[in-house]
Amino acid sequence: MDIYFSLFFFIFGTCWGSFTNVLIDRTQKKRSIKGRSKCDFCGVVLKWFDNVPVLSFLFLGGHCRECKKKLSWQYPIVELSTGAVFLLTFKIIQQAGIFNVYSSGFWDVFSLVYYFGVVYLLWVILIWDLKYMIIPDFIITVGVVLTFVYKFYEIFIFKGSWLSIDFPLTDGLLGAVVLGGFFALMYWKSKGKWIGGGDVKLGFWLGLMAGIKMVYFLILFAYTSGALVAILLLIFKSKKMKSEIPFGPFLVLGSYLVIFYQEMILKIWHSLI
Repeated sequence: MDIYFSLFFFIFGTCWGSFTNVLIDRTQKKRSIKGRSKCDFCGVVLKWFDNVPVLSFLFLGGHCRECKKKLSWQYPIVELSTGAVFLLTFKIIQQAGIFNVYSSGFWDVFSLVYYFGVVYLLWVILIWDLKYMIIPDFIITVGVVLTFVYKFYEIFIFKGSWLSIDFPLTDGLLGAVVLGGFFALMYWKSKGKWIGGGDVKLGFWLGLMAGIKMVYFLILFAYTSGALVAILLLIFKSKKMKSEIPFGPFLVLGSYLVIFYQEMILKIWHSLI
């Protein structure tokens, strides 16, 4: 049974990957995401069978059916990688006991929808920032609303004191203030040279999601991975010292780790101190 669910979430992910290409490129070009897809070169409206994720690109040999112009590899890469991210997320959610395909109630399904929603929004931010070095406000707004809804859900299952720092809303709001405030300070101090305004807003959302206990680790993972990638790019001369590297993708990767591996991270940390 698991193989069928895994296949479903992978295919489901490739479909969302196809939508991601449309969402990012059309929005960036100030075009409506409504309406059928067209060839970027000749403008011909694509048939439904030319819009099947990954497969259509392969069957067409990476070229438009009408004008024969070469299509961007961005389309199948984003579709396949989104499918892989959805599959990985499903596996992690299963292992964490958040969702069981054999016995699941309303709250389990609600949690599943929340985690996939968060992961998808983070994935969109990662791709958008990599391609255009922009983090769109509306994606962060949706993420903040989704996270607040989930935090209110956590209130009903929280078994500790409402005055505790572990209280979901308290934990989340403290994380948002600390991480968002830290990035805001960096933005103000450098006048936008060290970090962008979009990173400040993203920091608020990620802090709300991760909570105050995990903010330090999120920053640690983000800056460490960012520094390693920057060093590699310099070594292979892909970037120069003055080149700009988007920070959003590293925040996304760090948040993915702290969201799904919080207990493991804290356990390792406590064993070291």
